Amino acid sequence: MTRRLTDAEVRYVFAHLGRMVEADNPIETLIDWPRTAGTLRKDCRVRGVPVLFSDAPDMPEPFDVVGGRVVVAHDLVKSAFFLLSAYQEWASGSADEWGRFPYEESIQKELGIEHMAVVNHYFMWMTEALLRQCRINGIRCQVKPPLGGPSLHLSHDVDTARYFTLRKSLFRCAQTLGLRRCDTSRRRMARAAAVSLLRMAGLRNDPDPYWSFDFIQDNEAFLGFKSEWFFLPDDGGPFPPDYDLTTDAEIRSVIDQLSSRGNIISLHAPINCNTSAIYAKWLKVLQEVCPSLSRHVRQHFLAISAPRSFRAMQEAGLSADFSFGFSRHEGFRNSYCMPFRPFDHDSQSMLDIEVVPLAMMDVSCLVHRHMCYDDIFLAAGEMLDEVRLFGGVFSLLWHNSTFDEVYHPGVTKFYEDLHLFFSQYQLRQFTLQR
Repeated sequence: MTRRLTDAEVRYVFAHLGRMVEADNPIETLIDWPRTAGTLRKDCRVRGVPVLFSDAPDMPEPFDVVGGRVVVAHDLVKSAFFLLSAYQEWASGSADEWGRFPYEESIQKELGIEHMAVVNHYFMWMTEALLRQCRINGIRCQVKPPLGGPSLHLSHDVDTARYFTLRKSLFRCAQTLGLRRCDTSRRRMARAAAVSLLRMAGLRNDPDPYWSFDFIQDNEAFLGFKSEWFFLPDDGGPFPPDYDLTTDAEIRSVIDQLSSRGNIISLHAPINCNTSAIYAKWLKVLQEVCPSLSRHVRQHFLAISAPRSFRAMQEAGLSADFSFGFSRHEGFRNSYCMPFRPFDHDSQSMLDIEVVPLAMMDVSCLVHRHMCYDDIFLAAGEMLDEVRLFGGVFSLLWHNSTFDEVYHPGVTKFYEDLHLFFSQYQLRQFTLQR
């Protein structure tokens, strides 16, 4: 990005900062904010936080007071825009086989800042500068926590609901014989295959580890929380669900029970859902099953492309997206730990749909990264420290099907311990404000 920001891009940044601080005068006019045309820097850090655009990389503080005026040393507005608007994703055009921006090509990976809410640090410094300048000038200025305090959003994607099916039992037999990839020991898989076949034959009565709806709700009740459940329609495309929303009486009963207990039911859009018409179609299908359906969405496989996917969601009448996270790594994908509105780089405008960034997903940690449970606690703790500092939101996706002790020994106990871990942070239940 080797140019100054446009006026629309500057307004985008101050629209988000304005959610946190307000003054009698427009906040963008109270200080002479630097607007540089320089290239992205990787050698400038202020208070341990990387500043991406600056003509004064040796300045150790974000601002100083000179002759009764606050002088900001670095281009915090451009640095914030680059990250907040996901400029790197739009400019690079990089995508994996499902259209997702790869973590491996991100500035977050390059600088090691995936657990850091860098934009929130910029906004904190800008707020400090505004408060100082307003105090000097006698102008009213006040901070307003947008979420009311650090929050936790618990969610679950129901991609598959049943462990004991004939197809899955035969697949486990193929894994045991080495005919299909197996990520655990053959001995453990052989036992799983035997249990599956015996259960299918009615010779065992093992509980279904995928049918974990009550178990999950019991753990959330410990925190006094409800959660958001995303149900997936079958469009005949890749990785369909093992249930039919229109005919599966047990699934419809689960949806009714979840909704009656105060949980949010939302659309889990299929991978091929990429136009407003398709989003609207599946919203209608799910709304017939659940009249209290929210206007929220999460894309299957997190297969979104910013800002194209957000435009289609908005045109379909959706109000919020919960897909925006790295698919193969935990962390803040745009270095921000609060809900935000996407920027359409093509039209130079801010979209109206709200996006709640996804901080951590079970599959990223356990399958793609093969993290041990202690490392998951450490990663979550680093991000929760940022959330607590800025009053942001930690959004966790945990699939109902991630309780298979064959693949993840000890995962059931870990999930219970995770809720104890969350309780130490005194988090509020996240509620999306419009």
